[in-house]
Amino acid sequence: MQNDESTYKEDNKEAEIEADKVGERIYRLRMMKKLSQMEVAYEAGISQGFLAMVETKKKHPNLVTVFKLAKALKVNPAVLFADSDSTDFEREKTKQQVIELIQKGL
Repeated sequence: MQNDESTYKEDNKEAEIEADKVGERIYRLRMMKKLSQMEVAYEAGISQGFLAMVETKKKHPNLVTVFKLAKALKVNPAVLFADSDSTDFEREKTKQQVIELIQKGL
């Protein structure tokens, strides 16, 4: 049986891994939408430097900031918490591909 301290450490480590994944998803969505860090940061009301640290896993955004970033990226916040191979993320990727085709006039 694990003690409370070891359980806390394991839960904390798992939370950090999930927070790192949020930063990765923000980066992937930003690249997919061909947006600069400055554009997303401005729309989210955060500094470009902070966004860079989130994307490189040096900082973890709080929940309010995650929602602001989702709004800036024009995605449902759930997409930022979904696994990269999840339906939500794939749907967003497909949606972006359709937008690009429409913009190209195809």
